[in-house]
Amino acid sequence: IYEKIVDFCPDVVGITAVSFKLYPTFRAVQIAKSVDKKIHVCIGGPHVAIYPKETLGLEGVDSIILGDGEIPFLNLCKELSAGDSIDDIRSCYTRDNIPEDGVFHKYTNEDLDELPIPDLNTLPNYDKHYRTFLTNKVMATAVTSKGCPHRCIFCQLDRSIRTKSIEKVIDEISTFLGMGIKEVEFYDETFNVTVKRTTDFANAVLKNGLRFDWSFRGRVNSVSMEMLEAIKEAGCQRIQYGVEAGTDKVLKTIKKDNTVEQIRRCFDLTRKAGIETVAYFMLGNPGETEEDMLNTIQFAKEIRPDYVNFCVFRLVPGVEAYDLALKQGIINRDYWLEFASNPQPSLPTLYWDKEVSRERLEELNKLAVRRFYLRPSYILDRLRQTSLTSLPGTIRAGYYVLSG
Repeated sequence: IYEKIVDFCPDVVGITAVSFKLYPTFRAVQIAKSVDKKIHVCIGGPHVAIYPKETLGLEGVDSIILGDGEIPFLNLCKELSAGDSIDDIRSCYTRDNIPEDGVFHKYTNEDLDELPIPDLNTLPNYDKHYRTFLTNKVMATAVTSKGCPHRCIFCQLDRSIRTKSIEKVIDEISTFLGMGIKEVEFYDETFNVTVKRTTDFANAVLKNGLRFDWSFRGRVNSVSMEMLEAIKEAGCQRIQYGVEAGTDKVLKTIKKDNTVEQIRRCFDLTRKAGIETVAYFMLGNPGETEEDMLNTIQFAKEIRPDYVNFCVFRLVPGVEAYDLALKQGIINRDYWLEFASNPQPSLPTLYWDKEVSRERLEELNKLAVRRFYLRPSYILDRLRQTSLTSLPGTIRAGYYVLSG
């Protein structure tokens, strides 16, 4: 980073901050200032929305931007370039304009169509460095919407939904394909917010004759067979579903807003449509017993995803579960507030260990991975379904999962 900054000689450095990567963010701030103290360092991202005042208190941070940063950051650069004050830029704050009432306002871009298509040509040697993990195809990521309407207690997402028009998305994908990109992963928080929009997108891809592989993150209760058949025909290869738990009791506790039966139906329909699935699970959710977790591990095998990811539920800042843990004394102080004020190399790893100890949670997580991936039936299925070209990627993926 030091060498890049020295070589580029920037007037402004912008950094996106997420809480679990705050220390590397802080080090990048320090490095920028070590090159030239006159460099203006601006921080944005999810972490800043939770801890705006603490972020401004970090040495070397000149300004922060809350909310959607594309337009405010552009305005920041324009004002700095003109030598004008930045205090009047919406959702941009410095130590000199901290709100007296302590209420920071974030910028929300209601019209995503006004944002330009990302210029991927600014990334050097794009076709060499940006490839898919499984198939090694040249790939890009895209975002067609922002926000998520659901209320999961482990999530901090904006619940207001804003979407790009289908026409704008088609223009963006067409631009990417013109660069030689073969696969696109959609990074929307929830791509299939509605069955209709997802189906409309697939039909537009077919109408415009676009040929590319794609995948997205979706919810199990926003699918239909008609939608799945349409997206399969339009090139969708894989859907990543946030399942989280395998019992209705835990799904209700974490406010997932779906049921075990909906999950079963979703995976059955997706498999029949010929689309690969990835299922994400968390163990150690609030109120979850060891028996519940063992049921979830069994459930993961029953719904037959092509890939599965298990992790231990972690208490992260800005979410309902973290506030509950503080109120119930599961954690005895506000660790994340302390970390936000004074970032350290070691990260707070906080589990909901009221029902099951953290040591046992980690054991169960390893058990879950072994029970799913080391089944002879699963291994044979994957080998039958894997082409020779994607076999190296599948082997790498398997090694990564099992070694983790």
